[in-house]
Amino acid sequence: MLIDTRRRIGAMSIAREVLYSAHNSTGASSQTFLDAVCANARAFFSGVSIKREPGGSVPKEIAIPLALALNELLTNAATDERGQATIQVGLNQRPGQIELYVQDCGSGFDFEEIQARASGLGLVTTLARRLHGTFTMERRAGARCILRIRDQ
Repeated sequence: MLIDTRRRIGAMSIAREVLYSAHNSTGASSQTFLDAVCANARAFFSGVSIKREPGGSVPKEIAIPLALALNELLTNAATDERGQATIQVGLNQRPGQIELYVQDCGSGFDFEEIQARASGLGLVTTLARRLHGTFTMERRAGARCILRIRDQ
């Protein structure tokens, strides 16, 4: 439990640092944001490679909840993989929408079952609602979790 708390605090701290170091007063580049949050998470996992696909920027008003959500999704993907694994992370900005996804190549999981019990995915679902967005999971070659938020 303490390790989970430390990871979450680290994710929020990293997001805050990225925002304060950004030259743009409205947000930070998604590349800088993803690099920082993924590096924080990677420190807690062994044998896990995280590949990122940035695009756009992260508005400062959603950076901290987005960092928390990303941390939870990375933790879930790394826990599911147990050993050598590659996790894909992407942050795309389209007109009116920001999309964050995390995809692993594991066996996937039953989203309804996971939501029914207390989990990090419950936190992601709550954050999505508070940000007036949606959180979905798709089964592909593994699980692909997608958080979509309206871009103000």
